[in-house]
Amino acid sequence: MDEVQQRGACPVLVTPIVRKMFDREGRVSRRGRHDLAEHIHQRIDATVDPADTITYNYVYQMKRVAQERRVPLIDMTTLTEKLVNAYGEQRATQQIYNVGDGTHIGAEGAALFSRLIAEEMEHILSGSVSYVPPATVLLAQPARFNYGDIYRGMSRVQAIDIGITGDLSDEKGTEITVHATGDELTVSDTPDGEFGKSLVLQLPATKEEVGLVPVYVKTAPGKAGNFRDELTVRTSGKQRKLVFTGHCLELAASSPIQVSYPLHNHSQAVTEGAVIGSEQQRSQMELQEYVRPADRNVPSGLSPNTKVQFLTIAGGIWPRGEMDVDYNRYIEFSVEAAPETRLRIQTIELNAGGGVSYRIACSHTPDFSTPTILGERNDGGTDLISHRFETMQKVEAGERLYLRVYPWNHRDQENNAVLCLQGVVFYGVQETE
Repeated sequence: MDEVQQRGACPVLVTPIVRKMFDREGRVSRRGRHDLAEHIHQRIDATVDPADTITYNYVYQMKRVAQERRVPLIDMTTLTEKLVNAYGEQRATQQIYNVGDGTHIGAEGAALFSRLIAEEMEHILSGSVSYVPPATVLLAQPARFNYGDIYRGMSRVQAIDIGITGDLSDEKGTEITVHATGDELTVSDTPDGEFGKSLVLQLPATKEEVGLVPVYVKTAPGKAGNFRDELTVRTSGKQRKLVFTGHCLELAASSPIQVSYPLHNHSQAVTEGAVIGSEQQRSQMELQEYVRPADRNVPSGLSPNTKVQFLTIAGGIWPRGEMDVDYNRYIEFSVEAAPETRLRIQTIELNAGGGVSYRIACSHTPDFSTPTILGERNDGGTDLISHRFETMQKVEAGERLYLRVYPWNHRDQENNAVLCLQGVVFYGVQETE
């Protein structure tokens, strides 16, 4: 702050947005507003006074600093609290915190929250800056995407968000055109639908502040090498360009490999081809049993007699109301390239459920210092669902690719929480050196 003021600029403090944490009355809780004394008293240090609204209140401390330093402050905590309370937990989950946890926000949430801060900034700086937010803003996210490595003749699909924020009350609705330039991209409004070079989206009139729809962008590169193509998104005189890149590989002499963890009655790997699979590892987790999902009231699409692995936290007592991952608690699988070979792990599949939240990640380092987040689930569903990830991870001779499932308990109860796993499979090809 000192450096900013020394340069003649005016710093503006912005308090944090609320987290998706609700109390019993259905309002954003103290912890959700970053006032942590009650949470610390219950979970960490019982000597902390739960009625203290100052010492562990991040927002209060920021306001005090702003007052002492006489700088403007935007209270995004209060602004976002009002919006989230108005939406309620279910709608806030669907439209704002829709990326798998209660902290990070999706494209629609970002559009809603950024509009709040833009309007507040206009109010704060109205004496020195003339700025009027446009009536509507064209949204297209992400602005850049890299498909990574992909074999010639194969395809990959990426979902993007396209829409409008602002005044959407025009009874004619809003028409948005999406056009793929170049040879490598096509678009569709469904992941399994018909793909073409252009797509016309019709957003209906609404009282909402944001209208967003998913668009699916497919690449199927026809020649080896790097590629770069663009999508053009247009509506009512507004235009955005999105850049898509990747690297196309020629499939060398190879043979298929597979590493499977059926998890019906053991945790050993079953391998096909020149690949090494390690036994499942657990950290702060323990095996309960192998049993049919129906016997534990877990819905699944598996055959009736198929058993799955039920796991729980070591000791059986989960922390209550966890909001995010504990990276010391995980289930791990790994594959290793045999000597004088290299692997291309193309796809990873697994079935998971049980009611706890979980994040799925892979890494080439055993400490997961450089992880790739593959997916996440935080909807509270107990049903066993199938996950499929196209990874195209290269594994050189003697190297390993690690896969971890990180579970956490977002619910208020401490026991009866489980993680179910079944059918973990690495698919790929083995290339001879």
